[in-house]
Amino acid sequence: MGTGENPTKKQDNVIGQTLDGRFKVLEYLSEGGMGQIYKAKQINLDRLVAIKVFKETSRNTEEFKKRFFLEASLCGRLTHPNIVRIFDYGCHEDDIFYIAMEYLQGTNLQELLKKKIRLDAHEALFILKALCEGLVEAHGQGLVHRDLKPANIFLVPNPVGGSFVKILDFGVVKQLNSVEEISKANSTVGSPLYMSPEQIRSESLDSRSDIYALGVTLYQMLTGKFPFRSRSAIRLLQMHLSEQPPAFSSVLENVYDVSPLEEVTRKAMEKEKDDRYANVQEMLVDLNKISADLPADEKANPLSSWEPEIEKIVSPSKTESLGSGFSETQSLYDDFQVQTLPTKSFHELLSLRDQTLDITSLSSEEATLEVVAGHQAFIDYSCPFCFVLHERLHRWGFASKVEWHLVEHASHVFDGPFDLAQEEMLAREVFEVRHRAADVELLLPAQRCRSTIATRLTTYVQERRPEKAHAFRLAVYRTLWQNSEDIGSLEVLQELLRTHDLPLDLLDLCQEEPARLKQWQQSWEEGNFDHSIPVIFHPQSGRSLVGLADEETLKAFLFGDRTRVVDNAVCLYQHQPSLLVCGSLNALWELLSDFRSSCNILQSPNFEAAKKHLSEMAVPDFLIIEKGAMQQSDISELSALAQTRSIPWVLATANPSTEEEIDMLSIGAVEYLTTDEKVRVSSARLGRILRDRYHIDRMEKQQNVDTLTELPSRKMLIEQIEVEWARAQPVGASLSFLLLDLDRFKAYNRAHGYISGDQCLVQLAKVLKAKVCRPGDFLARFGGNQFALLLPATSNVDAKTLAADMARALSDLKIESEASATGFLAASVGVHTLKPSVNTSVYDLVDRAWQNLLDGRH
Repeated sequence: MGTGENPTKKQDNVIGQTLDGRFKVLEYLSEGGMGQIYKAKQINLDRLVAIKVFKETSRNTEEFKKRFFLEASLCGRLTHPNIVRIFDYGCHEDDIFYIAMEYLQGTNLQELLKKKIRLDAHEALFILKALCEGLVEAHGQGLVHRDLKPANIFLVPNPVGGSFVKILDFGVVKQLNSVEEISKANSTVGSPLYMSPEQIRSESLDSRSDIYALGVTLYQMLTGKFPFRSRSAIRLLQMHLSEQPPAFSSVLENVYDVSPLEEVTRKAMEKEKDDRYANVQEMLVDLNKISADLPADEKANPLSSWEPEIEKIVSPSKTESLGSGFSETQSLYDDFQVQTLPTKSFHELLSLRDQTLDITSLSSEEATLEVVAGHQAFIDYSCPFCFVLHERLHRWGFASKVEWHLVEHASHVFDGPFDLAQEEMLAREVFEVRHRAADVELLLPAQRCRSTIATRLTTYVQERRPEKAHAFRLAVYRTLWQNSEDIGSLEVLQELLRTHDLPLDLLDLCQEEPARLKQWQQSWEEGNFDHSIPVIFHPQSGRSLVGLADEETLKAFLFGDRTRVVDNAVCLYQHQPSLLVCGSLNALWELLSDFRSSCNILQSPNFEAAKKHLSEMAVPDFLIIEKGAMQQSDISELSALAQTRSIPWVLATANPSTEEEIDMLSIGAVEYLTTDEKVRVSSARLGRILRDRYHIDRMEKQQNVDTLTELPSRKMLIEQIEVEWARAQPVGASLSFLLLDLDRFKAYNRAHGYISGDQCLVQLAKVLKAKVCRPGDFLARFGGNQFALLLPATSNVDAKTLAADMARALSDLKIESEASATGFLAASVGVHTLKPSVNTSVYDLVDRAWQNLLDGRH
């Protein structure tokens, strides 16, 4: 904003604009150090956001642009409910730099302390624990705040009483491991009243600098005083560098007995960062212990007596001037406003309602609550379980609030009519869906169809005509599962476009895969969902539901009452077949051309390499031997080895002969393929063999035993839990559940290869089997990189002892891992024990074990 320019005029110029076609600016809210804050609407999601627009004087430099895009991208990664969310950022028409954030109502801790002076122990603990929980995620992603203070701690009124805590202003964060320093050399970023000694000395910062600021904030909340205060900014900084904070009793005569919290404050504010808590998780452990020991009369609803004014948006006040000797650096995101009540508040509100609430009876006003907003669903058109989930949320009026992410769980399946085995397999899925969801009409499709074009088309409809996306998605689903029509047919898709008044040329775009679709597929495959669908995921809290749960469980999950739900009613991802080529890829290139995108092709250039590959624990799905690269004796030995591992193989040759074909078929080849002028015929034959192999694998996945580890499958495990549950409930016996998860295993697979990853799983399964001694204990592969153990009539202490023993067993294997900080593969284990009752369920046992695993990992 130039000198003499009317700020009101500048504000009016922005109001009414639609930034990048997505954010319609509604009204001016306030002005901060580097820009104005506006209330806006995100058009495609129909939600209110706060938009920060940066001043012209700030954005004319390359340094600003560099800071803006780096800091916005870093902060946009943070999704914890105790950190204000950044939804998007950009530059409108090369002129207006903006950030779209949550729009909150409430006030900040600084304003609260002005009114209350100091807080009681439970109120202070409530706020500090929430701050620590939010910082766990930020620090885990390599981000440090550097300006934590009451003005940047926002309190949102909770409908059930008290408040919800949000950390604001991550605009001065920096990436801990980055070699790139964005702030100017020798500049000091932060607020003098809360700055750590290393921050004052302009040294490199890590998470322990934030811990120091937490200690200062805790001191202030409990005593109503700053630990250090001076009219001179230089003197204030010297006090942080060399003096100990005064004892609580010395600054306030009638301060209540909070000696444990005083010890936390002192440890957090140690001058040397090595003497402080090593991380916020460590600090959180002490806070939880103190909280558990508080007297009962101090465990009232935190901040329950606080009734803030929320009619207007409250702007955090700036730190007062501390003298001309210190210049405080402004952050990109200082003084910004915040948003509507967070999802957790609605979860708590709804959990207090009648526990037998029928979700279908919710009024339209209640359905518009942000109960479902923020949830993502990963679904596939070809999955009947996904169809039922979509139908239910549509019937409840929630489907438009969910972010639907279409994926393909078997994208390399070929089109064509059903054979009897495939028809039986799909009929079994449809039968189970009808059994679980009698409320949803469902027909068995007449033929198998690929959903690729329909999936791409729906994604383009969502991008180009978002207001019609839900109706179109619903129509595609019903066309397949209720009308039994082929959604792979262009004629069928054209008719759907006409029915919904959508342009037919959208189909022309479907030759290319939308970038958004690739992102969804990657997010699903890399997520902790065991390559299963349907999935509902809440990124802000990390909660997930895998499979088609019953209606009550689905309701409980959406309302935030469950962290992780895993059900048997799923469609499993079919991994791309792995083909091992023994010989020259160049010689077989034309034969393999149709399979390069649908199969993982591995190569062993000679006999010894091929033999080694087939001798490993995890083997390829299929073997192709090039005649010109192998001797007859080599082929015979490879054939024998392949048969012992149940690997089908074919011989490919450029010089076919009848005698050779007979010889190869007699020693075990499933086909004899030529690479001469009949190579296209050979390619078709190879495709048929792969399709047959695919359907065998898929049917094996539906069996009760995991084919890789030879352990019982998750399906069998959940059935066994239900059996033991029924046995334990009448007699009041305990059930313990142990869940073991290999740390950073996806990174291990990327670094060492999926074959090596499978070998690790097989090796670990053998070790875990040896640890299970009692007849009633039930070890299973829970999915992906997870193993589970059900322990009937076992105490929590004994279960934890066995869990530690299993983790040590993995450690003793010394499996090298480039993805691990220790250099070796490790695991996290969660244990939960309960006594089955009418007020608990199987899901509680699994959910809480998972939550304990995450807590232990953090």
